[in-house]
Amino acid sequence: MLESRFTERQLFFIEFFFIIAFSIFPLFFTLPFRDNLYLTWEGSYRLYLGQVPFKDFGMPLGFGFFIFPTIFFKIFGPFLSSLLKAQFLINVLSLLSFRTILKTLGVKPAVILFSTLVFCFSYTFIFFWPWYNNTAFVFELFAIQFILHYIFQEKSKFRIGYLVFASIFTFLSFFTKQDYGGLAFFFCLALIILDLFYERKIVPIFIYVGTTFLTGFIVIKPFLKYGFGYWFNYGQPPHQSRLKAINFLNSLLGESNWEKFYIVIFIIIILYKLKDVSAFLKDKKAVFFTLIIIGIIAETLITKVTSRLPSDTTTYFHAFAFAFFLTNINLNIAFEKATVLPIFILFVFLWWSAMFWKYAGRMLKISEGNVVGVKDEKKVDSGPWVLTGLKSFGKVSMPEKTVEGLHKILKMDFGKKGRDLKVLNMSELTPLSYELKYTPVTNLPLWYHLNIGMFDKQVNEVNQRILNNEFDLILFEEVPSLDNFYPEKTRDILRIKYKLIDTFPSPRKEGDSFIEVYQKN
Repeated sequence: MLESRFTERQLFFIEFFFIIAFSIFPLFFTLPFRDNLYLTWEGSYRLYLGQVPFKDFGMPLGFGFFIFPTIFFKIFGPFLSSLLKAQFLINVLSLLSFRTILKTLGVKPAVILFSTLVFCFSYTFIFFWPWYNNTAFVFELFAIQFILHYIFQEKSKFRIGYLVFASIFTFLSFFTKQDYGGLAFFFCLALIILDLFYERKIVPIFIYVGTTFLTGFIVIKPFLKYGFGYWFNYGQPPHQSRLKAINFLNSLLGESNWEKFYIVIFIIIILYKLKDVSAFLKDKKAVFFTLIIIGIIAETLITKVTSRLPSDTTTYFHAFAFAFFLTNINLNIAFEKATVLPIFILFVFLWWSAMFWKYAGRMLKISEGNVVGVKDEKKVDSGPWVLTGLKSFGKVSMPEKTVEGLHKILKMDFGKKGRDLKVLNMSELTPLSYELKYTPVTNLPLWYHLNIGMFDKQVNEVNQRILNNEFDLILFEEVPSLDNFYPEKTRDILRIKYKLIDTFPSPRKEGDSFIEVYQKN
């Protein structure tokens, strides 16, 4: 009697269930405030208000990163909880794009299911909040997906359209994070060049390259008059270049153990396949899958250096490698069997259990002998982590004394209210602008991290505006563990020109930072 098997349709529904379940998981829990979360909120809020990037505020990256969060601000309001919902969509789209890439390459449905789970556990589950590294890679996934559609859907009447969409998403990747976008461009270009050897058509190369640069020209040209080149140049002094050979050697030889392991297995598989070179080259999907694996692992090694913060966010390569190995190593296992599939899914869960258990333990307050969670994150004189009770901060918790300081500010009388209130908020409590109803000050950097988001020119401009008594309220965050996180020159001016009226802990995990509140004398 034949053993029952899952159909391709059933496998997709199982896969889709996991995609939704693990993407929506963070929406049901209270989460602690995360370092640098204020960057995402501030940029999205300014766009939500209609402020123009590079004209009203400067930033060292394009606004591609803020597209999803701003849309969700428009739909649900400018709240931190809206960012969680935006990331839910980003995660779902990235998982669907990943599985579409595998399907286009002819990967078996059961292997797609397992690989999608690996992609979820090893990569997307890390991202509860939008972050530009992740968004840039997701745009790159879309670009690769459309390139593969163009290559393998030869009878489609929309083939040229696929190239156009690939070009647009390549630019969006670049306009989110330059290193990811540049790699996405060369990655997609390599795939088109490889197709040249099969199809003998050079026109697609010109279409892809031309459309990518045309998209860039159309989007960037209006901003050139606002100093776009100054803001978008990572190499300007005193900012240091990250493209140093020693950094790549340290990453490759001093760490990257998984990548090197995959490279060894990859080489073994390719050497085996090259026993019959002609047969291997005739299998077009196998050749493209091989190039994609090479590109993904190479990109991982590069972006670990060029986008090293936050750490451990380049784990997207695991799922691609896993799919490649299961596709090319003949295990003689019918994964779609009803008795085999659940066991293999359990294996994938166990393999990546540490990744999601770390978060589940905090949210569900599970620990060995102790209750953990946000209440366990006590710092000196900061109190337990609690909710703020403020709409803009949503379901996000912060140290109790930070919340107390936040509410003190809201109760203060500054002599002005709403749009008339001029606030220089050099802290991570950027949603205060929604609570106090003031409009964020223009002609300043989006954020104030010295030599990252602002430079000497902006420091001098900010200091002069302080000396001119332009601001009614100023918040300055001091982070002793980070050198000049916010410029000390500005703090020195503040101590002379403004009156310090309150100090309270900032919502950072280190527990050694604090926020100073200044008012006009």
